[in-house]
Amino acid sequence: MPAALDRYSLQLGCSLYDTRLKKRRSYPGWTCLFVPDTDLVIASAHNGTSGWRRNGELVWNQPMVLHHQINPARDGKSVLSLGYEVRTEANVRVRTDTAVHLDLQGRVIKKIHFSEHTEKLFSLHQTHPRRRTLGAWNWGSAVPLARQADVEDTHANSIYEIGPNALEASLPSFRRGNYIVNFYRPPITVILDEQMKEILWTFSEVEDVGPQISASGFHDVQVSPNGNLLVYLNYDYGCQNGRSSLHEINPLTRAREWTFCPKSGPRFFGQAMGGLQLLGDGLVLTSQSREISNGHVESHVIVGDSHTQETVFRAETSALQPSVQQARLINDVNYRPIPAGMVRSAMKAADWRRRLKKVYSRARTVPANP
Repeated sequence: MPAALDRYSLQLGCSLYDTRLKKRRSYPGWTCLFVPDTDLVIASAHNGTSGWRRNGELVWNQPMVLHHQINPARDGKSVLSLGYEVRTEANVRVRTDTAVHLDLQGRVIKKIHFSEHTEKLFSLHQTHPRRRTLGAWNWGSAVPLARQADVEDTHANSIYEIGPNALEASLPSFRRGNYIVNFYRPPITVILDEQMKEILWTFSEVEDVGPQISASGFHDVQVSPNGNLLVYLNYDYGCQNGRSSLHEINPLTRAREWTFCPKSGPRFFGQAMGGLQLLGDGLVLTSQSREISNGHVESHVIVGDSHTQETVFRAETSALQPSVQQARLINDVNYRPIPAGMVRSAMKAADWRRRLKKVYSRARTVPANP
């Protein structure tokens, strides 16, 4: 990364790195949120969720296990994440996801049990198997979660609180304060009301996107300020014969506004996990993870240009933090996301191309056939 970004940190899982990929500090867990405008880090691991100060002091611990993402709520005083519950039916342990809104001490403010909404979730996918047998490969580094159940009937990947956007006046479900949740099982994205009680809107990966994008595996779906959906797609069969891609999709027309499918360099392929952060001026920060062998996961962080389809920054992170769900560029002091446009401006610095060349020389090329 350019020297102009030295006061920012690259968050990879529960670790922060400087712009030269030197670790600044790390916290125990597989998914973390560095809470903006605080010195609090919320980290979840297989034995529960904890709150940590910047100096490493443990301030609270809750038994609830969270997975995939922990994201800030709009009020700055609470967070969003995904949990799970296990029930037994006919001697079969069934895992079902929940969505939770928590305060900064890890206490539940709102919660929805998706086991109560499976009929509606699967209504657009009548032929989709209702359950999937679980194994260690389903969870990567979160293997203990898989061991607690035999099958799962829902599997959520991302959750965000919807902010101000251009569609909220004409499309009430997109009103600020509602929640957008993306599922791998079934392949659907839903919007929940602000009380986390009802499903207001659905977007089917198969029915709504399938005719335009031969795809499988949405892993991160957000609502942008213009009202469009920002999508991280694990398998896009129209992108280098089944590699990963990023999209901005109009929720009204289902048309793609832009797509990032790199034209050159190592192939962009996130077999599992993955998320995105808009950096402004067409730049997108994203991560990718895929299993190499025997459970070892290799991850990379990428800055892509949606205008040119070029990868402008890429570095291997397998030695740093495995199974990266979401990389973020944040201020190292107040944990706020980097302002839009700052990365593009920094790219104009004199040392950008020289640094980029060094990063490419350190990064290991991703094999063509994983």
